[in-house]
Amino acid sequence: MINTLLRVIQILLIVIAAVCVKYLVQYFYMRYRFRNIPGVTGMPFLGVAWDLLKVPIEDQQEWFSNITNKYKNSIFVLWIGPRPFINLQQPRHMEAILPSTVNIKKSFVYDLVTPWLGNGLLTSTGEKWFHQRKLLTPAFYFGVLGKFTDLMYDKVKILNDCIENHVFNNSNEPVEIFDFISKCTLDIICETAMGVEMDAQRKKADAYFKAVHEFSNLVSDRYIKPWYMWDFFYSKTKDGRKLKKTIEIMHEFTTGVITEKLAKKKNALPVDNTDDNENDDFVFAGKKKCKAFLDILLEASENDSQPLSVDEIREQVDTFTFAGHDTTATAICWTLFALGNEPEIQNNVRKELRNVFDGDNYNSVGTKLMQLKYLDCVIKETLRLYPSAPFIFRDLSEDVTFDGYKIPAGTSLTINIFDLHRDDGVWENPLDFNPDRFLTSNMIGRHPYSYLPFSAGPRNCIGQRFAFLELKVVLSSFLSKWQIKSAKSPKDIKLQTDIILRCFEPIKLYLTPVIN
Repeated sequence: MINTLLRVIQILLIVIAAVCVKYLVQYFYMRYRFRNIPGVTGMPFLGVAWDLLKVPIEDQQEWFSNITNKYKNSIFVLWIGPRPFINLQQPRHMEAILPSTVNIKKSFVYDLVTPWLGNGLLTSTGEKWFHQRKLLTPAFYFGVLGKFTDLMYDKVKILNDCIENHVFNNSNEPVEIFDFISKCTLDIICETAMGVEMDAQRKKADAYFKAVHEFSNLVSDRYIKPWYMWDFFYSKTKDGRKLKKTIEIMHEFTTGVITEKLAKKKNALPVDNTDDNENDDFVFAGKKKCKAFLDILLEASENDSQPLSVDEIREQVDTFTFAGHDTTATAICWTLFALGNEPEIQNNVRKELRNVFDGDNYNSVGTKLMQLKYLDCVIKETLRLYPSAPFIFRDLSEDVTFDGYKIPAGTSLTINIFDLHRDDGVWENPLDFNPDRFLTSNMIGRHPYSYLPFSAGPRNCIGQRFAFLELKVVLSSFLSKWQIKSAKSPKDIKLQTDIILRCFEPIKLYLTPVIN
């Protein structure tokens, strides 16, 4: 018996030793392959992780930007733990990778959101991704999106009412704006994605809303704590158990909506196709509503040679909610923050609103949004300085050469949009907020890969038109009602980067009603 036990232990030790040797050989081989690429290697096996742990969270973005500025004219390697990340931040680097139809695999970094999103459009790759993209593209045609304009204005009206009530009860105090905006964008995305009226803005407690925000906060926290990266360990922690519970709540809610819609479709009477305009909409709660993305997806899947399962449909709807909620809310808050520091630009926006809407109450005027050219420039300039997704991570599926350095398949790339947008070799006075950069006359000759708020190439953001429409609707209505002054200036804030670019401290605005 003892001999058998010793034999088993001996075999286990041999296996462990073999695995360790294999790991060490791979690690030192990678070190050898990347030896000529400039960058920061840090400590063996730890890379810069130990140094990064000593940097306060609010200073980590500045710490990283200081490194990128040192190597900004070429690629460089940053070793984080035992893994090398190749940083790309020049337009020529972006042009070499983003148009590829092969190197579209998202990095392991996105594994943090897969427990909720599964293999939806954001996280999938290969043939699965191509099939999903093909099914979903019709849902984002401009003609389809335009039908959501009135719905968005309805939600912004509620937003303005909620803020008015808050300002009335807290006079002379700056408003922490993110919570208000976030609830508004969640109301918008839930109704446009699922056809469900959440009314998060007027409900003080809602399980789904709380779960979405809990998930976002937990993932953001996990992202900056390397010891939380190991799933087995994380699942045993208090935060890990919380995350599991929030995912169960969100999955249960979305699956219930899909199951109900499938049952209604199955029991529905045949549709009269003689009136195409009428069939573009459906009746919900006694009034005509636009088809939600879910309805469009269900129809597309039903008519496809590879129909999606309920779980696959849920993954797409969850991806819509995740990608179309926090990112848009953050972009709106950054725009308001920027305008709150630029009174002259803010007044120019308001003049344009008065000229275009000419006394209308900013309702049922979707066609006039196209005329808001200066607001377009303001939004684009905000997304330059404060891109919602400041970094994109890819794992190479095939070798690529950058600046004469051959980077092997399997290597992780950091597509550094944040520092690209603030590079003084690409942009003149890059830290200045100047919407005129995006006037047509000033864009002539600019490198097409110098501005990437929604990425580019085949894996660009499918929802960018939807996001831009929502930004224009919310901002046009909000700015018509409120005069804004930021409580802090750009030099007084700290940026925090996890999956989304946030302000380390809440963005606070002084709001006073606009006097027409």
